[in-house]
Amino acid sequence: MNKKLLIIFLLIKIVLSGLADGFIIIDPVPQLPTPFPLEVKYHYVDVKINQSIAVTTIDQVFKNPTSRRLEGTYLFPVPENAVIQKFTMFVDGKELSAELLDKEKANQIYLDIVRSQLDPAILEYQDRSVYKMRIFPIEPKSEKRVKIIYQELLTPDQQTFEYLYPLNTEKFSSQNLEEVAINVEIEHSAGITHVFSTTHPLDTMKKSNQKWRVSYEDQNIKPAIDFKIYFQVEKDELGYSLAHYPKTNGSGHFLLSFALSHQFDLQELTEKDITFILDTSGSMEGKKLQQAKEAVTYCVN
Repeated sequence: MNKKLLIIFLLIKIVLSGLADGFIIIDPVPQLPTPFPLEVKYHYVDVKINQSIAVTTIDQVFKNPTSRRLEGTYLFPVPENAVIQKFTMFVDGKELSAELLDKEKANQIYLDIVRSQLDPAILEYQDRSVYKMRIFPIEPKSEKRVKIIYQELLTPDQQTFEYLYPLNTEKFSSQNLEEVAINVEIEHSAGITHVFSTTHPLDTMKKSNQKWRVSYEDQNIKPAIDFKIYFQVEKDELGYSLAHYPKTNGSGHFLLSFALSHQFDLQELTEKDITFILDTSGSMEGKKLQQAKEAVTYCVN
């Protein structure tokens, strides 16, 4: 009982910390002494960072080395400021997209699928930062492939950006990973001066002042720490980032963020003619017109 409580405590700590990569917990089986009998065959990560927007693609394959059909739960704590774009599982070579459902509906659909002996790909939102997908069946000596794409906004400290990929829970694999590979492409209009990692050795390639590529690869290991890189950019008078979200019908939306440098020479400023256009029609009578006047006065001051 004490061992089970310790395992539950560790899982809760990992999930709530937000520093855990995706992993599968197997439902209790009397003959299995651990909820982590699965092996991770490979773990591939592809990251594309453009200005301050990072898009991370994860490709994982889990192996069931036992002679039993298993049932499990895939947990993926989403990093802070990140949004899931795609979450799929491969069944018989086909890529099935998971759905985002409330807990009650997801559990009911899952139970119905289990009763009919089909293979579900149900995505269940557990709390603000954790996604959960039930996986059944995990056949003996078989593999399960999971693919995740998420996007996050990186916040710079002065001219330095930090990117963290949660890698540490691969230590719950029952065997060493056959292969782990992380590739990161970085692009920034201000010019990149330096890229380095405080956690892993990197292969670094500078394609241009604005584009760098770094990678980390290893075999037959159990990662025990998160992957973290930093990149520094040149000081720019205007920093900006643009992320667009098109839809199939031609509509969509975009996020444009920009900030002026806090340091500048007053002699570099150019005089400007600014015209304010104010609506004074009948629909603006009263409070609306007064607010508009106050806004223009504020801008002039």
